[in-house]
Amino acid sequence: ARRPNFNDAEREASAEIAEYGQYRAEVRASVPLNQDLAFSIAAQLRGFDGFYNEARTGEDTGNSSSRAVVAGLRARLGGNGEAFLRLSYDTQNVGQPSWHQVPTNYKSGATDAQRWYKGKLIGDPSKLEHNGADYRGLEMEHFRASLHLDYDLGGVSLSSISSYANANSLSDSDTDFTAQPDLLSGGVLLGNFRSIYDTKTESYSQELRLQSDGRGPVNWLLGAFYRNEKYELADFTPTAVTGTSSRRADDPAYLTRDTKSLGLFGMVSLELADGLTISQELRYSQDQIDETSTPAG
Repeated sequence: ARRPNFNDAEREASAEIAEYGQYRAEVRASVPLNQDLAFSIAAQLRGFDGFYNEARTGEDTGNSSSRAVVAGLRARLGGNGEAFLRLSYDTQNVGQPSWHQVPTNYKSGATDAQRWYKGKLIGDPSKLEHNGADYRGLEMEHFRASLHLDYDLGGVSLSSISSYANANSLSDSDTDFTAQPDLLSGGVLLGNFRSIYDTKTESYSQELRLQSDGRGPVNWLLGAFYRNEKYELADFTPTAVTGTSSRRADDPAYLTRDTKSLGLFGMVSLELADGLTISQELRYSQDQIDETSTPAG
């Protein structure tokens, strides 16, 4: 995450390995291309087999893996400004959680449904069973880009922060955390619950700040912020219409949400004496959220 170094080349690498298939490797290099331009790149690779296994098949549970790469370009803009461009990309995969059900042992109300567990919960690896051997778990992919500009206008500095992010995730897991088979009764699923959510998020933001140089007794800051985010979710979770708990639904339910945010902020401070300063901050924000949902089928 560090900015490239204008003056010296930097190189570093680290790695570790541990039990349960844990490993991590990281490398980073920073190179000055000339006195006003520098470049850096970093990468990371991680993996983990999980502490436990599915009781029937011996397959890993709670396992994960990830990879990431980050690149940065830093430039001086004349004698009064600087720009920093940062790009990053990462993926992550997470397997079926190492969770299992624990039967209730305490009736907390008048009805049969009002039951709870009372006492100390103790996990039992022999009960880690699920139907998610062919499920995809949690898959995530992120791309981010940001551009930070700073410019000295002489007694006043101007900063601009622009960012873009694109994220995709697919969650496909056995959410009843048992190996019980499909159970359908009267058109209602009663067992082997599988949840499948495919989400996409894209956002852009822009922030501008104008502030004094901090050299006098009176200092101030003025700024504005804007953000636009688009979110889409497709729910492929099986229903009774599917006829089975384990097969992905053919017609998903959809949710879309568009969010626009605007903010204005400011601050003024006055130094009354050494170590004694009073300040006042104000902020105004406005959010507009438009959401639509479409049921499955």
